[in-house]
Amino acid sequence: MTSEAIERIDGTKKRLLEAMENLVLERGFDAVSVRDITGVAKANVAAVNYHFGSREGLVQALVEQRLRPLVMLRQEELATVEKITDIEHLLGIWLMPMLTIQQQMKEDEIRYCRVMGRCLEMAHALPSAAVVQEMRKVDDAYLEKMMPMLPSDDVTTVRWKFRSCLGTLTYVLVHGHQMMPDFSLQAHIDLLKTTVFSSMGRVPSAPHIPLIEALPSVPLVPVSPEPPLIPEEQEASALPEDDGYGGKFLFWKIIAKRCQVN
Repeated sequence: MTSEAIERIDGTKKRLLEAMENLVLERGFDAVSVRDITGVAKANVAAVNYHFGSREGLVQALVEQRLRPLVMLRQEELATVEKITDIEHLLGIWLMPMLTIQQQMKEDEIRYCRVMGRCLEMAHALPSAAVVQEMRKVDDAYLEKMMPMLPSDDVTTVRWKFRSCLGTLTYVLVHGHQMMPDFSLQAHIDLLKTTVFSSMGRVPSAPHIPLIEALPSVPLVPVSPEPPLIPEEQEASALPEDDGYGGKFLFWKIIAKRCQVN
């Protein structure tokens, strides 16, 4: 194969990834078809199967591409800290790699946040993906260090708080620019560090609980104290307890829909 042919093949693969990323940015993974992707990439449908095996393979490649640096940096940061006794410090070590990567890439902040949020949102649907399994292992390592810092909470409560933090982060990455005119990733990270664990009391482990009671002390105002169940809430109430990569994201999505920022 000539160098020109190799360059053409590699160029097609890159265009397919870029096309999917641009479409997912606005629509989310579920609303993007193979024909949508190939149309933007100016490639034929067979090219997706050739380079990625299937649409699912292309999805997994994009998630891997975006989440791998985050997982590696979180792992490196945790390994450099011998002893941590402050929950805010530990959360900062878990959260800050996201901002570090954005700054290193020099990518537009809102675009970066939205793509990362979409990939985190998709992670629960790819339990067998290597990067997702590694992400969960790293998160569990952080969770283990959190336990001694919250002696009054059992492991289920601490896990719930941590996964709720992940769900809040994921939702705000995708929709924060619409909710907050002056959205800043740094400001949101600072807010999560200082509020989520310190302000949330003990909560049930089930994903469906009274929404207002679960809210951290952030400047949110409930739109309605007792609105009727919405379809997503009915879906959330039927979800089995999981590790937070699925049900807890949906739960915090419901909270954000029911609240408005001052």
